[in-house]
Amino acid sequence: MDFYYDKQLVCWTDQGMEAIQCRKMNATFYNEHPPIGPVGIDELAENIDKISIITKGIEKPEGLAIDWYTDKIYWVDGELNRIEVSTLNGKYRK
Repeated sequence: MDFYYDKQLVCWTDQGMEAIQCRKMNATFYNEHPPIGPVGIDELAENIDKISIITKGIEKPEGLAIDWYTDKIYWVDGELNRIEVSTLNGKYRK
């Protein structure tokens, strides 16, 4: 996990979904009013506004870092044994 303060982004790797995702820091979990009573992951998943940066060609994402100077995101794929980079919108991946 890493954060980009100027753009108010928090980004993380999700090995279960085989993806790299980001969301705005300090964003609320609910579009309107929070539900009353206990909330499970299903209720949160429908309302969380997150962005999937990388979802294809990734098997075991680990070790994420954001370069705020160039707006690039770096990560390690433990299964494919490589270090990768792309822009924050997922373009120009190498």
